[in-house]
Formats: sequence, structure tokens, C-alpha cells
Amino acid sequence: MTPAQAHLHSVTGYGLVEPVIAVAALLAAGAYALAAGRLRRRGDIWSRWRGAPFTAGSAAVAWAAVGPAPGGPFTAHMTQHLIVGMTAPLLIVLARPLTLTLRILSPASPAGFC
Repeated sequence: MTPAQAHLHSVTGYGLVEPVIAVAALLAAGAYALAAGRLRRRGDIWSRWRGAPFTAGSAAVAWAAVGPAPGGPFTAHMTQHLIVGMTAPLLIVLARPLTLTLRILSPASPAGFC
């Protein structure tokens, strides 16, 4: 079996990496929801609509890792590339997770930066 065939075979068979990626993506969506909830409880404004693209992006990564892809091996492999490389990053960036992270952290004292 050539390396290219082994790479295409990994689309249809599950290894150890695929479930780990799926669980990590779903945990990230849960962490985003908890952080947004914490920010809202603190009294800050954070749109509830921002959680939808992050959840959709995380679910897309999880589905691309372990879900059944349509078509033959090549079509399934390219579908995974399109989801993980183009669709999911766009959805995740629309949710502004870095802004949420910076807003959820408490500010450091100015003396710590000298």
C-alpha cells in the first residue's frame, strides 16, 4: 500500500486521532458557552448570536473527523479538507473567540508589566 492509499484509507477507517479531535472540538464549544455565560452573568454584553457560528464550526470539525462523508474515498477526503480548512475556521472566527477570551480574563496590575 502506498502512502497516498494509506492516507485515503484513513478517511473511511477510524484511528485514535479522529475521536480525540471530535471530543476536543466539542469541549471547545462547551468552553465557549461557559465563558460567554460567565461574561453575561458579570453584566457585560456578549451577543448570544456569536455562539451559533462557534458551535456550528466545532460541530463541523467533529463531524468531519468521525462522521460519514458522502461519495467515494477521494470525494470524502476532499469534503473533509473543505470543512476543516475553509468552512469551520470561518465560522469559528465569526464568533470572535479571542475577544471573548480577553474579555473574560481579569485585568493584570500595571506593575506586572514593568
